[in-house]
Amino acid sequence: KPHQLGFIPMMTVERVRIVGFDRVLKSVLDYGIALLALLLGAPLVLLAVAALRATGVRPFRPVRLLGREGIVFTTVVLNSAGALGRVGPVLRRLRVDWLPELVSVLRGHMSVVGPRPIQADKRRDHAAWLPGLLTVKPGLTGTWAVRKTASLDEEMELSLFYIRNYTIWLDLEVLVRMALRRLTAGNGAVEVRRGEVAPRERVTVHR
Repeated sequence: KPHQLGFIPMMTVERVRIVGFDRVLKSVLDYGIALLALLLGAPLVLLAVAALRATGVRPFRPVRLLGREGIVFTTVVLNSAGALGRVGPVLRRLRVDWLPELVSVLRGHMSVVGPRPIQADKRRDHAAWLPGLLTVKPGLTGTWAVRKTASLDEEMELSLFYIRNYTIWLDLEVLVRMALRRLTAGNGAVEVRRGEVAPRERVTVHR
């Protein structure tokens, strides 16, 4: 972006990726949280798998996502959308359905905090922003999940701002906001599928 140093016009190239020590700290945070959450959440996942099988539903649903540098990878989520009766709503209310995605964090495909994951078949809808978005890993949560956005353009610009101005404190802020939001769940938040934008008066969450 253009600016002036003294009387000399200058041009600064904005950062469009997370590098150096910031990247190291982010990796430590990702692997630490993913390991801890998987250890604590494993019993819940096993119970959820048993409940889904009892309703005749395949426990896991594969999802193909765009990763860093545009590489397509497959992650899995609990198939709460296909569950019959009260099983699906209970799993979504307890936020258990996303826990298997932590494996994708450990495999290096995703980050705990990052831009909203984009499904591979939605590439064209996000083409204008992909050069910036695909310089980092998609996140299980992110600024898009804790701040209201009125349009896809606004959400994408928020994600690009996150990338260009990244510090570890941004990730910690998102995680604290998400924790507070989960503690106050049931206040009208609405679930939004990947690639969709929440209505103006509602809050976007992971799916």
